[in-house]
Amino acid sequence: MGMDVFIEWKGMTPKEYKAQISTGFESRGRVGYLRGGGFGWFKDVLYRLFDFIEDFDEQYYPLGNREIKLMEENLQDIISDRSRPALRSALMTMSGYEERQTMDVPDSEIEQYIDFIDFAKRKLKEGKKLILNISR
Repeated sequence: MGMDVFIEWKGMTPKEYKAQISTGFESRGRVGYLRGGGFGWFKDVLYRLFDFIEDFDEQYYPLGNREIKLMEENLQDIISDRSRPALRSALMTMSGYEERQTMDVPDSEIEQYIDFIDFAKRKLKEGKKLILNISR
């Protein structure tokens, strides 16, 4: 089970929508799509990136300047923590699995998060009212 995160807004064109769903389940921050697959660090990193969300039981969350600033701060923490040990996913931790692993997030994935944040900033400047759609 993975986590898909889309940036959506009213009036998306079919081309914009297709760009997000035609990624082959790979993160494409430049079109407003991130993917956290399985139970590994990908999903853990997305939970950290979006830690300002209080209740992940919902699917849609407003995305404004405040949330973008928090994502930028969280991303800086992720980048600085990449070589430190980190617990595996919360699901595994709750089931008693507490082996530590290194949060070795590749540069290519960090670039996707940067592109995602930049995409959100551009859309806000265009006057779009953004929504995060998080499917788990």
